[in-house]
Amino acid sequence: MITWSLLIASTRIYLGVHYPGDILGGIILGSLIGWGMYRLLLFLEAFMRPRKPEFIIPMENKRVYNIILAAFVVIGFSMLVVNFFLKHHMFA
Repeated sequence: MITWSLLIASTRIYLGVHYPGDILGGIILGSLIGWGMYRLLLFLEAFMRPRKPEFIIPMENKRVYNIILAAFVVIGFSMLVVNFFLKHHMFA
């Protein structure tokens, strides 16, 4: 494919249809577009590929995570109760 494109480019210059700068610009632009499409394809393949879960809790640490989760639930519920009492002026 590269050989074919170089052959066409050289005939364009030989026949006087394009200046060498036009050919060089086309080669650079085509290479950049080709490289960009290749990188986009790699990104989309990586993005669309099914992955394993990235955050897996080891069995020995589940108790710690459960305690932390319970603490957040208790704090969140307490905040809701305090907010309710403040809105209805029950602390006055």
